[in-house]
Amino acid sequence: MRRSMLVLIGLALAACSSPTTPPAPTVTPSAPTVTVAPLPPPSPPAPNSIAAQMAAPWRHLPKPVSDEQFKQDKAYCSMQANTVQEHERANLMFLDCLKSKGYEPVLSHQ
Repeated sequence: MRRSMLVLIGLALAACSSPTTPPAPTVTPSAPTVTVAPLPPPSPPAPNSIAAQMAAPWRHLPKPVSDEQFKQDKAYCSMQANTVQEHERANLMFLDCLKSKGYEPVLSHQ
């Protein structure tokens, strides 16, 4: 028994002391370099587009109205436009409502 124990210890020591070659380093290919150009600034909306009309200040014709009246008309038109689910149609509905109440957008080319 003692002899088998010594053999096992000897084998373990021999296994630990035997020279082993370290594993070859693995080389992972580097990812290709990608150059990303910055996006250009957004262009202003077309002069008579829906976006330009939504962003423009509004005036009432033939004569100006009070700020309070404008807020009430704008709130009314917003409520009307909110009955539509589609965003683009809601914007058109809002614009048409304000125009029907006597307002027009003050666009830059005017």
